[in-house]
Amino acid sequence: SSDVCSSDLESYDGSPIIAHHPVIYCPSLSVLHNCFRSRTNMPNATTRTSLVFGGVVAKSHKFGVESVSKIGNEILCSPQTTFPGPAATRANFLHHISSSELVHVHLHTSYPASAAADQKFTSEPLKQALLFNDPPVEGEKVRLSARELFGLEMVRGAHISLAACSSGRFRAGGDGSQHIVTDEVVGLVPAWMISGAGSVVSATWKVSDEFAAAFSQKFFESMKTMCHQREGNSSEGHSAGEAGEGPRRDRSASDADFGNEVRCESNDWIDLAELHQRVILSLREEFGPVSGLYSWGGFTLNGYWMMRPLEVPSENSSPLS
Repeated sequence: SSDVCSSDLESYDGSPIIAHHPVIYCPSLSVLHNCFRSRTNMPNATTRTSLVFGGVVAKSHKFGVESVSKIGNEILCSPQTTFPGPAATRANFLHHISSSELVHVHLHTSYPASAAADQKFTSEPLKQALLFNDPPVEGEKVRLSARELFGLEMVRGAHISLAACSSGRFRAGGDGSQHIVTDEVVGLVPAWMISGAGSVVSATWKVSDEFAAAFSQKFFESMKTMCHQREGNSSEGHSAGEAGEGPRRDRSASDADFGNEVRCESNDWIDLAELHQRVILSLREEFGPVSGLYSWGGFTLNGYWMMRPLEVPSENSSPLS
C-alpha cells in the first residue's frame, strides 16, 4: 500500500541493502534448486582441493599475480594447485578443475564494458569467455567460453570466484537509451551454476585489478577464519541439527524425481552470504561509502549460500577486521 511505501521511505537511511542484510542473486528458483542439490549431494568423501588461478600479465595490472600467489600459497595453503601469471593456462585449468571444490580465477573476460561489446553480448551471451595467459594463437587470446562450461567435468557443488571484469554482467544492448539492464546476471555466471557450481562470486562491471585483489584476499581470509570456527564447533561434539547453520534435509519427492539423494551429515556449514556481506562492508569502510562505491559495489554472490568448511591449516590465518 502507499502507507507502507511511505513508511519505508521515511525510515530509509540511504545506505545499500547489503549494509543491513546479506544479499544473493540467482536467475531463477529452479537454478537455485539446482545449486542447492549440487552442493548438498556432494559426497563427503570427495577429494577436496582448491584451484587458485590467474593474475593478468600486463604492466598496467600490478596486483593480480601477487594476490593469486598469496591466496593460493598462504591463505588456502594449496601451492600444488596455484597458478599465478604465465602459469595460468587453459591446459592447467582444464587439468585441475575436475577435482577442485574451491576455484578462484583472477583474469580478463571477453566482452569488456563497452557499447560494441554490449551489442555482441546481447546476441551471443554464451560466447562470453575467460581469457587465459597462454601465448596468443593466431593473434587471439586463448579462452574458455560459457558454452564450453556445459561440457566441463567439474566437482558438483563447487564454489567459483571470478575476480574478472564484467564476469557477472547485467548490462546489454546498444548506445544511450538503447541500453538494457537485465533482471539477473547472464553469461558466464548462470553457465557455471547450470553446469554444477553451487555458488559463484562475480564482478558486475569492469573492476580495477587493485580492487579485485583486495576483495579476493579479504574474502578468502574471512572464509579461512570461518572454516576454523566451524571446525572448532564440530570438535566440541555438536551433533547435526544443533549449533550450526548448514542444511539438513531428508530425501524428498522432488529430489527423488531427479534420482538424487540429499547428503547433509553436518550442520556446521559456513554462510557465504554473511561472509560476502562482511567483505563488502569492510571495503566500504576502507574506501568510502560513496567515493569508494566502485571498489566494493560490483561484487555479487550468486547461487546457494551455504558451504561446508574447507580443511585448511591454521597458520597465517588472519580474521577479517
